[in-house]
Amino acid sequence: MNVEVTQEFAEELFSEAAQHFGEIRLDVRLGYSDREMYGGNCLGVVTNKVVGLMVAVGLVLGDQWQDGGHQVNDIDRLIDAMMHARTDSMGLDTIVYWPNIKVVG
Repeated sequence: MNVEVTQEFAEELFSEAAQHFGEIRLDVRLGYSDREMYGGNCLGVVTNKVVGLMVAVGLVLGDQWQDGGHQVNDIDRLIDAMMHARTDSMGLDTIVYWPNIKVVG
């Protein structure tokens, strides 16, 4: 099940998430690809605090779900897709990526 989000939505989501944790570093990758994706790409974020990132994203998506002001067609599918995150080490940081979330536009 693939979910598509806009570039604007992805950037806004992680910007709001960063506001929940002031000391978190986030570098959004709109077209991340790893060896197992065979040329495909997905949404990813390089961070120094994986758990903080996931908690903050959960808070932001929860707020959007309650408010009904989300920018994707089906917020429940997006939340489900976020549950299937993968990680790779990037030295001192970690990339969290979602193979089933594609960034469009």
